[in-house]
Amino acid sequence: MNEIDWKYLANRADALFMRPQPTYAWAEILEGAAVHGVAGRVHAMRAVSGNTVRGLHKLDKDASNVDAIASHFVAQQHAMLHSLANLETRMQYDAFCDELRAGLAAALSHVKPEMLVSYNRIRKLVDLVMEHLVAMAEEIKPALRARLVPWLYLPLDSQMLGNEVLFDTAIVQRIAGQARPGYGQIRQRSDYVTLQTALDARCQILSDQIGQPMHPIYFDLLWRDRLHATGGNLFEVNMAGDQDGFDSVTAISKPVNQSRSGPVKRPPATPKSCPAGGAHDKRLAWIEQLQAWRPQLVTAELVDYMSNTLLDNLVRALGTGNSYGPRLSAGVDLALSLPNDRLQEQIRLLLEDRKRHDGAVASVRMPESPAGRRALLIALWTCRPVGCDRNGRFKVDSKNVYGDPHYRPPKA
Repeated sequence: MNEIDWKYLANRADALFMRPQPTYAWAEILEGAAVHGVAGRVHAMRAVSGNTVRGLHKLDKDASNVDAIASHFVAQQHAMLHSLANLETRMQYDAFCDELRAGLAAALSHVKPEMLVSYNRIRKLVDLVMEHLVAMAEEIKPALRARLVPWLYLPLDSQMLGNEVLFDTAIVQRIAGQARPGYGQIRQRSDYVTLQTALDARCQILSDQIGQPMHPIYFDLLWRDRLHATGGNLFEVNMAGDQDGFDSVTAISKPVNQSRSGPVKRPPATPKSCPAGGAHDKRLAWIEQLQAWRPQLVTAELVDYMSNTLLDNLVRALGTGNSYGPRLSAGVDLALSLPNDRLQEQIRLLLEDRKRHDGAVASVRMPESPAGRRALLIALWTCRPVGCDRNGRFKVDSKNVYGDPHYRPPKA
């Protein structure tokens, strides 16, 4: 395995798990959410689907494992949300998941009883469901998400169990009888606890090494190399990878017009002054990515004031999880949250800050519209020199104004 940049992984995972864009309704995550790709394709994706449960042999061949799991957790939504809001420790969260495991095993009455004996065969499904709900459910508010993410347990499948970066091969072999076991071969809860405890110890070592938190669930980005896939949430990074390998992907050949939470929004038409051909296609792709990650940039028409260079800068920073990403994400959040009457003062502070850091700003006029001012605020929050293109949109250059990507400009 190539050398892993653990700091990069922690930053990327932090963006995906703590600040997912977009989020989905609880039921959609379980039953199927319409997820848009960069190329314009739409996929129905869910937390648990066919390939994950193909090893659960059934008594009733007509019964659906996938539908049974989805229905079970949809029905439990309100009770689960209430319980999650009242948990105070990871030990309590583990006991909660253990109860979910018992409930799910009982709900899978159509599955052959011998399939339900292995502790991890069902616990993995619970851990997978909880990972997706905590990371993407719109019913999980940011403060609760921040508390739950460090508690999540890594779903243990053959890929994770066979990853020598995460697990000592000797321990896995002693527990399962082979170096790369299937997930059903972790039969006892005590063995599951031993492996999860080993991951906790690995996290502590890496946290000390990189100087920031590393949580066990962050290791899931090593699954099929999600780490280097683009996207703003777990569904999108799954879709960006090798789709044949992801059990949660189903292509939708016809356009998706409705989801359970309402119509699926489309990016607005690109202004007529946008160049034709390749540049036009790139602009549409960038806008579509921002629609997925930060929909207000599109719905509030901020993108109409952004040149291709600024759109490209936003997509690259927000999508790769590099050190520049959190800084620019904070600027986007500020631009979208400030009241209209405070935008001009914030822009003035940013312009003064640029002058102090030798960041020459070309002749940039203060836009009349709030959307234009918000777009200018984002451009000034980047590390780049700011100007206007021939269409009057704000552009950014490739060089840096601020050498330190962790630097935060002043706020009004």
